Amino acid sequence: MELGRRCIVNTCERSVKALGYCSAHYERFKKGSGLKPDKPIRKSADSITDEQLQDAAKRTKSWRGLLNYLEFSTMSGARKAIQNRVKKLGVDISHFPVQNPRVKCLIEGCTELNHSKGYCSRHYGFLKRNGDPLKTIVTGKKRYDSSGYIMLDRKGHPFVTSKTGRIFEHRLIMSEKLGRTLLTDEQVHHKNAQRQDNRIDNLELWSTNQPIGGRVKDLIIWAKEIIAIYGDDEAVF
Repeated sequence: MELGRRCIVNTCERSVKALGYCSAHYERFKKGSGLKPDKPIRKSADSITDEQLQDAAKRTKSWRGLLNYLEFSTMSGARKAIQNRVKKLGVDISHFPVQNPRVKCLIEGCTELNHSKGYCSRHYGFLKRNGDPLKTIVTGKKRYDSSGYIMLDRKGHPFVTSKTGRIFEHRLIMSEKLGRTLLTDEQVHHKNAQRQDNRIDNLELWSTNQPIGGRVKDLIIWAKEIIAIYGDDEAVF
């Protein structure tokens, strides 16, 4: 960094790093995102005056609108600081909608606050994975992964290739229908999007083995390979 020299951007007080720019503007220059010298590099709550806060509160109708008006992200780290300053200054925000306070989880006896759909994060996780906020993850021969798919312990099964002996139930059912282990480029989808509904009628086989383009003679070879694997009767699938 070249000490003693200021960044060539008029509004910037930082020292030069390269090509006349400070480190922040130099990074913008390298990325080609434009310098935008009229916009602070890192905006903080301290950069907003009391008058600007009061004016923003009059011109907007919600906390989100106020933050956007001041060019802050609603997820900005300065959000809480700005809210505290507005309240400390006694700025009139009576026209802002009242924010509903978080209430306790819907499950009787649970003291945690709601996270989503009225449930705390723990019970909502059970609901998402198992379809029931009171149903914990089953251990033993049948369990659920973090996405809600059913997993089975089938060590020694001819269609199970993992060293742990675990396999997704929907993949095992499709393997048993086909009479073989699924290929690495084959996926099993749930028609009704219910990940625990593993009836064979609800499952369909997908394949990612498809070219994005190529010579026609190569595509013919590929097509013959697909037919050799699956046959030519689409009704089977």
